[in-house]
Amino acid sequence: MRFYLPLFLALSTSAFAQDGARAQDGLTPTDVLPMGRFTANARLVMALGEGTLDSGPASLDGDIRQFLAVFEAAAGLGMGFEIEAQIPVAFSSELSFEESGVEFTEESKGLGDLTLGANYAIIQQKGDEPQLIIGAFILIPTGDDDPSEPEITGAGIFDQPGEEGGIGDGAFGYGGQIGISKRFGSVEPYFVFRYFVHGESDVDDIETDHADVASLIFGMEIHGGDQVTIDLRVWADLRGEEVEEDDLGNESTEEKHASYGFQGRVFLALGSQVAIVAGVGISAVEDHAISEEANFDLTDTWVFGAEFGLHIVFGK
Repeated sequence: MRFYLPLFLALSTSAFAQDGARAQDGLTPTDVLPMGRFTANARLVMALGEGTLDSGPASLDGDIRQFLAVFEAAAGLGMGFEIEAQIPVAFSSELSFEESGVEFTEESKGLGDLTLGANYAIIQQKGDEPQLIIGAFILIPTGDDDPSEPEITGAGIFDQPGEEGGIGDGAFGYGGQIGISKRFGSVEPYFVFRYFVHGESDVDDIETDHADVASLIFGMEIHGGDQVTIDLRVWADLRGEEVEEDDLGNESTEEKHASYGFQGRVFLALGSQVAIVAGVGISAVEDHAISEEANFDLTDTWVFGAEFGLHIVFGK
């Protein structure tokens, strides 16, 4: 999930170069870079939240803390095509829940899974025409998929030492998207629909058929000249059922669950090649299974996030 902090609006002065529009190429979800143009993004993300951990017989209230970096790159191939890549790195990701002397702690960090994608502009915005794109992407399990061993303490609950795990899923995946946008003066609304088909993983004799995810994004960009663009969006993810199966043939099925949120971000051009990206966001998780080896679901959870980074444009 992405979060942006709306800062630096007061810094938009004539001291910056007037070619700031180029520094903001590739920021709208429906943008397709022209041939020979490249972008690189690096963002630091902090997410803090509160929620309830439901284990069936008991519910624990607690905190969520996550700090990570996200790296992205894209290249225009010409004739309406572009390719892109994204990979996250978690410095720290922790779930900590406690209630009536019972405590659950799970920690993860490390390299995440690599996403590679390609987009094609079916219609490129000219005059009264909108921008219409389609795209496809694949998820490559480059991250550490060893599960974290949670530390659970309390009367009647088994004790075990906590062990940090990775943030990879250990499964290939693929998906597609379609997006449309249209600029009206300084306002540019857009809509994107994505569907992601997650594959199967096998960790510690547990085979998991990961849930598919359908995503909707409704947003609007407000262009304040060549130096500043504000992006406001709402999004929703609907995840399907998850099936877990061990070597003995035992299976379990999780309920469908959803998450949704709001994000506000600002892009401030610092010349013709670099833009600062910052913003805030809030999201809610209705129900999300977090453990494949024990019946732990994250419910009634709110997460607040902030993000800061750089967007760099290369090429002609």
